[in-house]
Amino acid sequence: MKSGIVESSSRPSRWDALRNDKDTQSSVSGSSRLSNSTGRRRRLNAPLNHMNGSTSSFSNNNNQSSASWRRRQQTNNSSSSNSRTPRSAEDDAIRKAIDNLRAAINNENDNSNAESIAELNIALFGSSDPIFFMSLLQTNETNPKMPLAKVSNDMKWEAAYSLLQLLSSQSTAIQKTIHIQSILCIARIASACLHLLSSQYNGGCPSSMSDVRLSECITILLDVLQLEDNGSTTMNGCNDLLCKSNLFQGIAKLLELSIIHGKTSKNTKDGRGPLCSWGAEKAVALIIKDSVLPFLEGLMSSTDDALSGSMKSTHSHGAVECIYLLLLGTNDRDPTSATKAQPKAFQASKHAASMLAALVVDVMPDGRETQRINPLRLRILRAVNACWRWSCENVHHSMKDPNIQGAQLEMSLRCMTVTLITMHALERGKVQSRQSRGGTSEMDVSAIARDIKNLLDVQELNSFQPQLLRLLTSLCLAYPVSTANQWHLFLDKTCSAQPFLLSTVEEGTLALRRKDFDTASWILLPDAVQTVSALISSIPFTNWIGGDGRPSTRMNGGNFACRVRNAMTTLMTSLTNLVTVVKDNISEGGSYSDESHFELIMMQSSLVAGKLCILLPFNDNNNAFLAPAMKVVQCAGDIFVLSARALESKRGDHNLLSSSM
Repeated sequence: MKSGIVESSSRPSRWDALRNDKDTQSSVSGSSRLSNSTGRRRRLNAPLNHMNGSTSSFSNNNNQSSASWRRRQQTNNSSSSNSRTPRSAEDDAIRKAIDNLRAAINNENDNSNAESIAELNIALFGSSDPIFFMSLLQTNETNPKMPLAKVSNDMKWEAAYSLLQLLSSQSTAIQKTIHIQSILCIARIASACLHLLSSQYNGGCPSSMSDVRLSECITILLDVLQLEDNGSTTMNGCNDLLCKSNLFQGIAKLLELSIIHGKTSKNTKDGRGPLCSWGAEKAVALIIKDSVLPFLEGLMSSTDDALSGSMKSTHSHGAVECIYLLLLGTNDRDPTSATKAQPKAFQASKHAASMLAALVVDVMPDGRETQRINPLRLRILRAVNACWRWSCENVHHSMKDPNIQGAQLEMSLRCMTVTLITMHALERGKVQSRQSRGGTSEMDVSAIARDIKNLLDVQELNSFQPQLLRLLTSLCLAYPVSTANQWHLFLDKTCSAQPFLLSTVEEGTLALRRKDFDTASWILLPDAVQTVSALISSIPFTNWIGGDGRPSTRMNGGNFACRVRNAMTTLMTSLTNLVTVVKDNISEGGSYSDESHFELIMMQSSLVAGKLCILLPFNDNNNAFLAPAMKVVQCAGDIFVLSARALESKRGDHNLLSSSM
């Protein structure tokens, strides 16, 4: 290449005035290209040359220039990166404390380990013995004055990753030389860093975090959980249980970070779910089967009188969160959270299928599958049900700290809801039909329904009412027959107290008529109507009130069919009033602070009214349903006509009326 350049430059040319400039530019570009190609060849041939004992055939000058060019480039890149993310005093203190701890571990000195851990606590949390270590991490509020809260997310991840590397199972000598109490303390400090990183993830994704490193960190924490006491004086009893609980919460935070990283990553391969580098089967086996379920089953079978249901609920939080996150996967919408749009079908993740789906034993020639029950399914459902019972017991027996109560109830509520709706997404009601043929019950549906009713009546838990109604909806979808038998808890008006669903619909309708959009009943109205729709869809009205054999003279309060008819008549009246108010608001062209909320109410009320018109029988004994049904249909027709006229006249591009079409 270089000889060609020299020959072309020696030829006479009519462009003599520009020859020198061209030669200079050509020689510079040629030397840079040669230098780059030399560097690439040198890197590619380095292993081969090393094995053969040969030396490079390129000149030393070119090698030195290429190496110096690379050194200059690295220096420039490092200087530019330092200018972008300047190191703070907190960063230097944290790195120094971790280095001192690493040196103490290598020296095999327990006293030095304790001093280094205290120094690390000061660098991270501002105290040698942080107060929040005496309780679970999820119940603590982050102190903004804490040094760890002031550093960047990159530093938080670097601290957690460096600490977990100290406990890596690749170094077998560490587990023999380091005290088990120090191991648990280091792992717990790393879990606290991950907890703070997860809560402040809006600050940006750490540049060095990857799915492979997240999987590596989870493996280290799982190995720490398997450590047993070596006979020395260590933390035991409740303290040991507290440490394990926080270790599970560290695993849960890593799963959460893996899900977020998969959603935000530009690499499409990282968006296949949590820990995509492992795969669903491996993740479920290592985390759920080998770690989470044995821990929860140990709590379930514990005979320690000092370990109350409230304490079990507290310590199971991290393990339950692991189940919840793997079931949820990469779904864009959490079924337990509020939504301002038409609810979409929940898509079960691959991890959820490994946990709850039936196992295919064989496929018949006609395409039918021979299945057997997934053994993990029964263990997971029992564990989730037990955690739910512990949370309810904790709520009813300790009302002193609503914050801790809420943190524990919220996670078990989320996990129960996602579990039930995942079962519905996987099997579409087949579980209930198998149970009706004589299978053992997987969950105590009647007890769960009674718990939901009792929690809805607790004044201190009003903020959880939407999530409780979504749990009841998912219960109707997963176990329709068993849930239908509990209809009286939410719709029957046999006593002086108004059922919660009916009172919410009536109060929400009144708030809409008054345009009082700040009341709790107005905010809760879409969830209440959706729950009513799911509940009535599970009731077999034809079997309960469809027969013509019963005389009309037995229409008294003690008759079951009469109770059902009275409840449905009251419900039809409430829904008719709601649809009428919706129609009046549309015809008046009223404005709303949140049009999507009103749109959702309009959709849900129309759906539940249509379901009642389809499901209810209208024979002689049930002719009382005709009048409200006809009025509902008329109101729905009026809403459609108003929407069509608004679109035809193009009146202000009304998004609400356009959506109602």
